[in-house]
Amino acid sequence: MSRDGALGLHWRDADRLVFHAVPPKAESPRLVMLDVRRPGTDLLAVETLHTMETFGDGTALTLPGRTRMVVSQVGTSRDRDQGIVVVEPPAKRPTGSVFASGCGGIAAFTLDPSGRYLLVGVDNQAGMLVGDPPEPACGDAPPYELFRVDLQGRSGSTVSNTYRHGDVPSLDLPRVRVWQGERALYDIAW
Repeated sequence: MSRDGALGLHWRDADRLVFHAVPPKAESPRLVMLDVRRPGTDLLAVETLHTMETFGDGTALTLPGRTRMVVSQVGTSRDRDQGIVVVEPPAKRPTGSVFASGCGGIAAFTLDPSGRYLLVGVDNQAGMLVGDPPEPACGDAPPYELFRVDLQGRSGSTVSNTYRHGDVPSLDLPRVRVWQGERALYDIAW
């Protein structure tokens, strides 16, 4: 999820497409929306839904039936500060953190069709420490993990997610690791 990363294309509703864009000479990427009902040259007109922090990056998914989005964010700190936050356009800042990757990197994320659950793939190999041989930055953590976060926040047999992303307060939503393994997990879907 770097500045030259994925387009992050998704449908916000039946007529509006959201994607990641970096305007010329901009210090931060934007999440912009294109209304595909507009004919001809107006098709290029876009609306900015969210501006990332300076030199940050990320992509988004819209929660079904809502204006709210979950947005992946990569910060500018040394450990890259990867997390997923909730944004309600046209808010100027995220309203809360729903997931922080810790020492690993967010490899992929998706929503279930209802928008209640978020699946997050984490790559704990992303931060290899220099050495001979190189060592994983996450110590004994499995190389790859998949987490399910309950966005409605109902408790059950899940573990509370008390991690926060950057300066954004945690929404303290329950999460559970649903898979771990040795193979990379970069494409996930419900």
